[in-house]
This record gives sequence, C-alpha cells and structure tokens, in this order.
Amino acid sequence: ALVRAGERRSDDARELLASALELARRERDAELEAEALRGQGIVAADSRDLAGGLEMLRAALAIRRRLGDRRSEAMDLANIAIVLRRLGRLQESAEAGQEAAAAHREVGNPLSLGSTLLGLAMTQHTQGLAAEAELTYRAALEVQRRVGNRREEGVTVGNRGVALQDLGRLPEAEEALREGVAIAAEVGASQVECVHSFQLADVLLDAGHPEQARPHLDRAMELAERFGARSFVASFQVLRSALDLRDGCVEAAAEALDAARPVIDELGDAADKTKLACQTGWLALARGDTESAREALRVAREIGGAPGASAQRAIDQLEAALR
Repeated sequence: ALVRAGERRSDDARELLASALELARRERDAELEAEALRGQGIVAADSRDLAGGLEMLRAALAIRRRLGDRRSEAMDLANIAIVLRRLGRLQESAEAGQEAAAAHREVGNPLSLGSTLLGLAMTQHTQGLAAEAELTYRAALEVQRRVGNRREEGVTVGNRGVALQDLGRLPEAEEALREGVAIAAEVGASQVECVHSFQLADVLLDAGHPEQARPHLDRAMELAERFGARSFVASFQVLRSALDLRDGCVEAAAEALDAARPVIDELGDAADKTKLACQTGWLALARGDTESAREALRVAREIGGAPGASAQRAIDQLEAALR
C-alpha cells in the first residue's frame, strides 16, 4: 500500500490500508495496526488532509509507545513533525523533531537522523531562528556526509546558505549555495538546483555583485519554466526586476514586475508579496515618485503572515532609502 501511495495511487492505497487496519484489529495485531495507521496518516497528509493525517500518525505513535518499539516511534515522531510544520504549528513541530532526533540517536539510525535534523532545521528557520537553524543544518550535514546521503546533503548545504545569508554572513552563504547548486546538478535534483540557483543569485545581489547574479537567475528561470512552476517564475521575476533596476533598465524592471504581479497575487505567500511590494517601491523611487514608494512600503509592512528574514530585509532596505 505504501508503494502505491508513493506512486500517488492514493485511492488504491487508502483501500488497502483500510483493509490492513481492519485485519489488524480483528486479529489483535498491534504492530500491524500501527503500520496501517502510519500509512493512512502519510497518505492523508499527502492528499492535503493534514489534520486527519496528524490524528492517524498520533494513534500509531501511541501504539508504538505501548509496544516499546523505539525505532518505529522515532519514525512516527519525524512524520508528525513534518505534518505539524505544514500546518504552521511550528513550536510543536520543533518539539516533535527534537524528540525524533533523540530517538534516532538512541537506536542508532543515522540515515533517518539526518533527514529528521534537516526537517528540524527547516522548522527553526521558518520560526525566524536563523542562528539555531544554521547549527542544526550543520549537524544534519555531518550525519548526511557520514552516511553518504549526497542528495539530501545538497538540500541541506543550500538551506544552510540561506540561513547564513539571514545572519549576514554573505561569503559563507555564497560558498554554501554554490556547493548546494553543484551537488543538486550532480545528483540530478533539478528542482533543488532551481531553488538554490535563485537563492545564490539573491546572495550575490545582496553582496553587491549583480553581474555575477544574473547567470544563476537565468538558470533558475530556465529550470522553473521547464517544470511549469508559475509561482517560482513569478518570484524569480521580482529578483530580475531588481537586477534590471541596478543596470539602469527601468522599463525592463517594470515589465518583469508586471509579469510577476498577477501570479504572486494569486499564488504567492507573505514573503513573495512583501518582496513584490518592496520592489514596486524601488521602481517608484527610480522614477522619482517618492509618494508611491512610501505607499509601497506601507503595503509591505501591512502584509499578514510571517514574511521571513529575507522579506524583512527588503522592508528594512527600502525604509532606509526613504529616510
């Protein structure tokens, strides 16, 4: 059933898992019951029923604890941490991730430990705890390199680069993201390469090297367009607008923003919308329209949600220019 879930045949998987659960309860097989509940939880979460998935995973966890199955308990805790992060319940996710990591260490499961530490670091990063996240990314990298999990290493080293950028450690951020892009290309993880190429371009622009940033942004755009990832393309267009403005190409900058705006309005998160508003302000300043730039800053400040460190940095930079 879990193989079928992995293939996204979720209806078949649900049916098989329901049968397995019924059999387990009829036969009073607690181990099989926990496995079926875990599978149901994963399938439900993958089908966007996050609350239902969480309930099933917690039911599986309760059985594991009753059985004293610490290895499976660690796996269930790690899955619970992922679902809680997707639900936006970040502190609970971090607590579950820390518990899972401790259990993986206890039973000696380094492969799963590396994955769990990566998830925990991502949660800490989303919480705005860049310094804690950077340390956890580093811990994940040590494990992933020890077990030779090259694909996951590429994700982690690039994510650490973004945390370093948030901490203002730009040379280290550039080095980490270059490594993340290289590993992603090496293992054929095109989506990871796409995201890290964009993030590398952003770091290079932050560091005052717009001419070095553009080839990496072009690569990210090429990959995103190949995937048909509209929201990615729109986010990348905002950075393209910033590069065009640095080059003095005001109309090209405006065209890039015009292309990004409807997609970000429809699909963008708080960070995307904040950066769009700030870039609108920079464009207004380039045209000598201070009043519109101030209005754009007001919009950026009032956007709800958690914009994250990079979006807050965009607000701070525009605010400084308008003083």
